[in-house]
Amino acid sequence: PARVQRYLAAGKYNIVMYYSPYDGPSMSYAPRMMQLPQVNQNIAVRTVNINRPEIQGVDLESQIAVDMQLRTLPYFVIFDPRGNMRAKGRAAFEQVNQFMRELPN
Repeated sequence: PARVQRYLAAGKYNIVMYYSPYDGPSMSYAPRMMQLPQVNQNIAVRTVNINRPEIQGVDLESQIAVDMQLRTLPYFVIFDPRGNMRAKGRAAFEQVNQFMRELPN
């Protein structure tokens, strides 16, 4: 699986978004996700494209998707400032939506 821990920003809450460029909901979240660190200095956002280069379409059979047991996208994992996983899946999705409600329109 993608070893995202090595790419986390130290001392910040890190939101990792697993996505496919062929997934409508993923692409609708992406621009607002990139706004989060601009509004909240304690947040860093990392993205992981699950697609293999040769697949044109949502690639839920890629190694990353299989290892993470992904069924829907986008899929979020949140790490605390010490690099410990704090939430994933539905709980992380709900937290991300809460953060997004705090963004200016």
